[in-house]
Amino acid sequence: MPHCIVTRVAGALLFSLLLAPVAVPAVAAEATPPMVVASIRPLHLIVLALAGGEVDARQLLDAGGSAHDFALRPSQLRLLRDARQLFWIDPALEHPLGPLLARLPGPRHDTALLARLGLPARADGVADPHVWLDPRLALALATEVDRVLVDRGLLPADRLRLAAFAASMRAAEQRMGAELAGLQDRPFAAMHDGYTWFVQRFGLRPPAVLALDAEQQVGARTLVRMRREVREHGARCLLAERSGGNLRLARSIADGGGVPVVELDALAAGVTDDREAFARFLVEFARGVAGCLRAQDPAGSAE
Repeated sequence: MPHCIVTRVAGALLFSLLLAPVAVPAVAAEATPPMVVASIRPLHLIVLALAGGEVDARQLLDAGGSAHDFALRPSQLRLLRDARQLFWIDPALEHPLGPLLARLPGPRHDTALLARLGLPARADGVADPHVWLDPRLALALATEVDRVLVDRGLLPADRLRLAAFAASMRAAEQRMGAELAGLQDRPFAAMHDGYTWFVQRFGLRPPAVLALDAEQQVGARTLVRMRREVREHGARCLLAERSGGNLRLARSIADGGGVPVVELDALAAGVTDDREAFARFLVEFARGVAGCLRAQDPAGSAE
């Protein structure tokens, strides 16, 4: 039997064994806080902010990895099996997750949040899934998370919980706006098409997007074209993401385009877990973009 077929068979067997139902005593289950799993770290931080003391909040995907293309380890598959509730964004973001969830035995308790927000689609027919970078849409995410947890009996109804998160988002938006003040007309380029809502919220110029697919591989001719796009756009800098898998490509473009690369943490990989972490992450992200926009300003400084 060819090796690749053996590997697929073994992987399918492992998946089945990991997701097989496990008998848990009823008393033990009731005494344990319900496990609530979020696919990506920003969603995990939202769950922590809302219910960190009342649920067992877990994160499915590695903080430094790509949300678009991944293979789950046995421990991550067990999280899917054991979760009382899973939150994720959309198949437009976590591409492999839908097929994995379809193979779960028993009733599914997962919620894809993007469809609940009713956002307009892009030209490709899909709404930009990077909604957490806009504090108002982050509040909309949190509202849906809270509603699901209450409806499923995993959290008690409590208006103060969501009100506190809303206040933190208002404060974060004010601080983000202060970081970006006066920079609205400055052009920039980005490796990834993930800033639609952030740019709209703070009135920034849309970036020249160089690689629609975060994992896109390019040849020499494409590299030349990207460098030309950066120059023609008048970009002050090129944004790249830690988890995008294309930082090396961004540096190659910048080397021939005369602009600095500014690395952003759009998935909150470097933020420490606590109930204020999500708001802190948003402000730090805005500060990074502001540093990009000031990159070639003689009176400013690059960050």
